[in-house]
Amino acid sequence: MYKESALNLIYKVLLFIAIGCILAAMPIVLVKAEAVSNSRVIDSVEIISYELRNEQDEQRISTINPDDIVTIRVTIKDNRGGLKNNSCPIVFLNTSSFYPLDNEQKNGNAFKESGSIPGIYTLVFPVKYTGTGNKFTFDLSYSGTLESVPMTALDITFNQCVERTAEETEAVIQPDEVSEAVIQPDIVSEPVTEITEIRGTGFVLKEAKYGEGSVTAGKEFILDTIILATSGDYSVNNVNVTLNLPKEISLAKGSSVEYIGGIEPNESIPISFQLLSSTIAEEGSYVVTINIAGINSKNGEEIKTSIDISIPIIQPERFEIGNVQIPEYLNTAYDDGGGYTSIELVNKGKGTVYNVTLKIEGDGLRTDEGSQFIGNIASGVQGSADFNLKADEVGDLNGKVIVSYETSRGEEKQLEYEFKVTAEKKLDEMETDILIDPDLVRDSNSSIPWWVWILTVLGATIVIIVSKRLFRRYRDFKRVQQEFDEGDEDEDF
Repeated sequence: MYKESALNLIYKVLLFIAIGCILAAMPIVLVKAEAVSNSRVIDSVEIISYELRNEQDEQRISTINPDDIVTIRVTIKDNRGGLKNNSCPIVFLNTSSFYPLDNEQKNGNAFKESGSIPGIYTLVFPVKYTGTGNKFTFDLSYSGTLESVPMTALDITFNQCVERTAEETEAVIQPDEVSEAVIQPDIVSEPVTEITEIRGTGFVLKEAKYGEGSVTAGKEFILDTIILATSGDYSVNNVNVTLNLPKEISLAKGSSVEYIGGIEPNESIPISFQLLSSTIAEEGSYVVTINIAGINSKNGEEIKTSIDISIPIIQPERFEIGNVQIPEYLNTAYDDGGGYTSIELVNKGKGTVYNVTLKIEGDGLRTDEGSQFIGNIASGVQGSADFNLKADEVGDLNGKVIVSYETSRGEEKQLEYEFKVTAEKKLDEMETDILIDPDLVRDSNSSIPWWVWILTVLGATIVIIVSKRLFRRYRDFKRVQQEFDEGDEDEDF
């Protein structure tokens, strides 16, 4: 029975150890699974933003008329692998709606912003609008060592284009020639028929505004548009405007349908919608569609037009300096280990911050580590760096923690944290492992108080008196014991 109980006890111990090992390994497995699930490979080219500017590339424009010379600036992000910091694409126009100012040069200018992350480029096209169509198409490729990256065709629809209208033409049907010799009285010559082409009235987007180039996620914004009726031969009645929104954008107030009524040719109509961008929307451009429907005032036919507006949404930056541990005092005499400094960085935003670098600066202050490169910090991740802070001067010194990083749009930014530390030169601490306590050091010239001497003399006197008495008692005891021993011996005889 005891043997069986011992075996059961050993079995339970081994079972508890196995369960503990499984529980200890679970966090590692979960972390690895999360890292795999969060990793995403994006193999595409996307258009981040575009701008329509005047011929001198000095200011933005809202309308492109036929024969206008404009400068088109397009920012793209190439997510395909193999690109390097010095890579730069080659772009070629491939559209009939625009043609380059110089026919000898079909390509635009591509360049990389200084300090931007690989894959983000700005393309510049000085072109002339032909007045036909509104689609801008171009081919993007690479040369040299990047010829293996395939060519990609990208296109943008510009609703700001005002197309040419067909001019009124006349087609005259001439009567057949009649012989002058024979006149047939029964034949009646047909009258001259005049055919006139009727110009239709349509709608184009004259202007669209939604903020300073982009919309911040989680914020309300107003979409202000101006719809222009083209130069037609008839008005449009019962005009309704309907707004179609993606899931990342919703109405903040009002309705998505607006009744306009009748519109005459060449008439402009302002329309506004108050919208709200989603807080969890990923950074990128989202298409808002404006549908316009009306009735031809002449023949009652239905007229429909759809206009797309691309709205870029960006996530607010919530990259912060978290917990900072900086000493209040520093010793300039030697390094006593009191300069330990710890700095934490927290990314509370939805996007990744790139190329994070951290350093400490200040007059009379220095660190052994200098500038530390942290790398990229993803959303919801915390980074940190440790420094050994030292002082070269004595007194109150002002310092500053400087964090440099790049956003997902290639913008370089900085965070700063100011602090103050007091530096002292402590001579009572030698350059050894033994620290001298100043309270234990006595002045060699200090005198002993008089009462100490009196107590010392009294104590010595008492000790002498007690010692004499004890000695006398011990001597008398030995004498009595000796006499007693001698008396015992006499009785024996």
